Amino acid sequence: MDSPRREGNGMAVASMVLGILAVVLFFTSLIDIVIALLAIIFAIIGLKRAKRVGAGKGMAIVGLATGIVGMVLAVVLVAAIAIPAFTEYMKGSKSREASLQLGKLGDNAKVYYLQNGAFPTGTIGPTPVRDCCDQPGGRCALYSGDWQAPLWKQLDFRLDQPSLYRYSYQSDGKWFVAKATGDTDCDGQHAVFELDGTIGPGGEVTTNLIKPFGVY
Repeated sequence: MDSPRREGNGMAVASMVLGILAVVLFFTSLIDIVIALLAIIFAIIGLKRAKRVGAGKGMAIVGLATGIVGMVLAVVLVAAIAIPAFTEYMKGSKSREASLQLGKLGDNAKVYYLQNGAFPTGTIGPTPVRDCCDQPGGRCALYSGDWQAPLWKQLDFRLDQPSLYRYSYQSDGKWFVAKATGDTDCDGQHAVFELDGTIGPGGEVTTNLIKPFGVY
């Protein structure tokens, strides 16, 4: 008389196969995370089935272990890629204020030159006077009175929201230097963006933005 056919444990087999794939293909990152998650789920189901049918426990354990290892490797790889990219993005977004505001100041200086034959003369700033890192949130609070000085009015320059940078301007009428100074992460390392404006031989106004080197 034939002995009863022993039930298999397909979930345990599937978890082991997927777990091994998760370890081998960890460099595929997001896809590997899905594979590893399936390996872990199938392993849990396989372990439960192993108790009932008496088969596949070892394969389910292998699938669970390799699935977890593959998941960890994939997450570490994603983090290694994502964190530097996020840091660069934040760095760019913080420095964008300085570039935009100096660009606006430069455009206003050009308009003034075209109307008056010279840049606004004098020296002013840094404005605001108080360092942004000494204020809540590491941003300079917005006070309309900061921008009421005659030289800022001649340049038609002011900030409309709290800022990460303080601004200064110097000119003898034939050239100007505008600066944005800030310490966006408040680590004591101040970065200075500089916009230089000059008048060319043909009377045209040229500007050059000099960005600081490194992290700011």
